[in-house]
Formats: sequence, C-alpha cells, structure tokens
Amino acid sequence: MLKSFIRFLIFLAVLCGIGYLAFHPFLNWLSAKAMNYTVARLQSPNLVLSDPSFRDAGFIFPNTLVWKDFGMTARIKPRDASQRILRAKVKAETLVLEAEEFFSGLFVIHVKGLRVTQEYISKSASPAYEDSPEELQEGIATARFRLDMTGFSGIKMQIRNFAAEMKKFTEEAKTAIPVQLSAKEILKVRGNSYAVDLRIVKKGDAYHLVADRGDLEVIGRKILAKNQVLTQADIGIISNNPFRAPQLLRIRSKASNEAASAYTQNPKVPEHAYRHILWSYLLAKEYGPDFAKRVTDAHEVSSDEGGKEDSSIKAHHAQDLANNELGRRYAASGYGESDILKLAMTDPHVVR
Repeated sequence: MLKSFIRFLIFLAVLCGIGYLAFHPFLNWLSAKAMNYTVARLQSPNLVLSDPSFRDAGFIFPNTLVWKDFGMTARIKPRDASQRILRAKVKAETLVLEAEEFFSGLFVIHVKGLRVTQEYISKSASPAYEDSPEELQEGIATARFRLDMTGFSGIKMQIRNFAAEMKKFTEEAKTAIPVQLSAKEILKVRGNSYAVDLRIVKKGDAYHLVADRGDLEVIGRKILAKNQVLTQADIGIISNNPFRAPQLLRIRSKASNEAASAYTQNPKVPEHAYRHILWSYLLAKEYGPDFAKRVTDAHEVSSDEGGKEDSSIKAHHAQDLANNELGRRYAASGYGESDILKLAMTDPHVVR
C-alpha cells in the first residue's frame, strides 16, 4: 500500500513537472503577444513605445503574474518649445500584476527595481544640454486600478484610459490614479552628479510626484555663483516639476555663472540685469514664454524679504520683471544665445 502511494506521488510530481514545462513557454509566448499588442495601441504623436521585453514570466497561484527583468523604450516629443526628442530606456527587476479582488475588478501593478535612463537624441534646441544622461534609480511603484469585468470591449477601453493617465503622469508628474512611487533622480550639473529623492504627495484628488526640497536647496548652494541662492519660491517650482528639474537647475546655473564670469572679465557688464535676461531667455527657448514667466515671476516672491514692501524692494522687483520680459522677447525674436550679452549692454530697454 505504501509503495503504491509513493508511486502515485512520484507520478503526480512528474505530471506537474510536465504541465509546468508545457505551461511556462506558453505563458512567455502569451505575455510577449499581450505586451506587443498593448504597446502597439498606446502610441500617440508625442509618445512612441517600443521593444517591450522580459526575461521570464511566471504565475503565482492564485492571482498574480510576474515578469522578471522587464524593459521597454519610449521616445517622447515634448509639447513645450524645445522640440527635443527624449529617448527613455525603462527597466525593472520585476513587474507584477495582481488581481487583488478579481470579481470586483480591482488590480494592482507593482514595480520593483525601477530604473530609467534618459538621453536626448535631438539636441540642437537645448541651450544648457549636458551629454550625460539623466537617470531614475531605486524606483519602487504601486498603482491600483479597477476594470468593469462585465464586457471585453469595456475592459479594452478602461485599459486604454489607464495607459493614457499613466502617460499624463510622465508628462505632468500628476495623475488621478492612486499611485505610490519613490525613487532617486540622478542629475548632472556643471560636471557633477547629484541625487534627488522623489516621492508621491496627494493634493486634493490628484497624486503629484515631487522632488525633495532639501536636496534641491543643497544643490542650489553648490551650482550657483557666489552670493546666489535658490529662494523657497524657486525650490517650490522645481520641486513641483521633477521631470524638468535637471534642466531648470542647469539653466539657472548657466545664467548665474555666465553673468558672474562676464562681469569679472568686463566690469561694465550689468551682471544682475544680464543674469535675469539670460535666465529668462534660456527658459523661454527651452519651455516657451508662459512657463518661463511662471518660473521667473516665482523668483520675485522671495521669503528672504520678510514681506517688506519698501520703495527699494519694489524698484528691485520692477527691474527684474522688466529684464525677464526682455529675455522672453529676445527668445521670441529669434536672437541667438551669443547675442544676449551684447543686447544686455546696449539695448536701451534694459533696466540696469
């Protein structure tokens, strides 16, 4: 009797092994087909996804699919003025899809070991571009979504809507989908690398990705010319635009250090005016006049002034705002970056 039972267990183990060997290639094949099908239907004029891949697919009974070493490439054309094409290579140690409550349609996506390497493949319009790609490291993300399980056509539409919302998140760093994410953004400014912590903050009904303000403050002290700092308003703008943070810091650093250098070489250079004009010009070339105005206007709301409104401070603000507007005008008029210093010294509209 015991021998028969042992034989039965061996037979069952062999049968399960054969079943797994047959199911495993099928799951890999089905996963590849599903990923390619999904990616092909998520294209848009500003986003092209390609090359989805994974090393191995697995199923954890009773409700979880796991893909190891997941990867994908995205080509992103920005909607701002830069017209640079960004190529992002996305990799994750594991991508997990869990049916948390299958019959009620609640699903969860878990991403562990997320890493994103970004590089620009069209650089001509980027005034402060650096060759080193930016990276997102040590990423952990979770996103929950619901599907109406009563009809296949409805599921397809809901998956498409979920993907569109995730695309919006990559562009605007905010989404209505409950998402959790933590990661480190590695950026390079003036030849040095800096790490900035990223996290999700809920504001109203939306989930916003923000950069750590303390990290940005430290970076500001290191990249700006002497006696220049990031105000709390500056830090707030950069923190709330984490995907633009590297370039915002580079542009600010470039304007600050080039103005200081120009004044050192020629004391007749109006350093303060030139710095504001160049900063505004570079921002407008990169992101358009509206966002450039948002950034430079925020700078004038400085916590360092303690709310004072005496005549000297008002005059200082008026000077900066006028010169910031000139920078945007120069960008719109098609002036080259090499023209800005001469304009700052000779244009009678410059407030010096």
